[in-house]
Amino acid sequence: MIETRSAADAEQISRTGLVRLAMLLLPQQAKYVAKRMADDRELVLLSRGLPLDGSIAEALARRSFRDCFLPAEVALPRDEKTFAGLLDSRRSQLNEVADRLSSIITLILKEWRGVRLALEKLSSPSFADAVTDVNSQLAALLPPGFIESVPRPYLDYLPRYLKATARRLERLPANARRDAELAAKVRPFTTALQGLLAQLTRPAVPPELAQLRWMIEEYRVSLFAQELKTMMKVSDKRLAEQVEAARVEARG
Repeated sequence: MIETRSAADAEQISRTGLVRLAMLLLPQQAKYVAKRMADDRELVLLSRGLPLDGSIAEALARRSFRDCFLPAEVALPRDEKTFAGLLDSRRSQLNEVADRLSSIITLILKEWRGVRLALEKLSSPSFADAVTDVNSQLAALLPPGFIESVPRPYLDYLPRYLKATARRLERLPANARRDAELAAKVRPFTTALQGLLAQLTRPAVPPELAQLRWMIEEYRVSLFAQELKTMMKVSDKRLAEQVEAARVEARG
């Protein structure tokens, strides 16, 4: 019910609605961006086989409008005049924003395909646990609505996370035991994350829980592909503290 929504939920809903309104008020621009994305043969081919919510071109158009006119760091306009001014002042940036978004999504899809190819080569039963683990990670990294749902800067980090996963799979045949040891270090935190996500009763993911989710990805990088560097300090201790912070947040 609307009265039980948090401020974060309300803002998320408002921002989504304003993106749709912006596309209605700028129909030619919306149609042009969507057509450009649909005409990008490489992008369309790379996305095949990945379960997405509807058309990739439409998802990219919506994300382009949001990133251009209503990014998370921009306060929501409170009246029609402010909203119109926002559209007018930023409309010249739309094509550049769409191009940047298209480039990062193309890179993500290339890295995803590389991981999928590596997984196909690991048919031995001795690799089954690692393959299952990686498939679960891919499903979490690239859910059907990832183009619109993954926030910045983490959308830009997805290629690095996928590259780290590919490095893990490259090294797996030579040292499956070591891979299992490293995966065991991650497992308590992914289990805690999944449990906390399952308890959510509202659309918006609370900040501490969202932080935990991305800390786990950085932790995987630190374990499986240290050479790719992490964007934050991560360790068993820091993750345990973040799990506790997310639990406290969930209780509050």
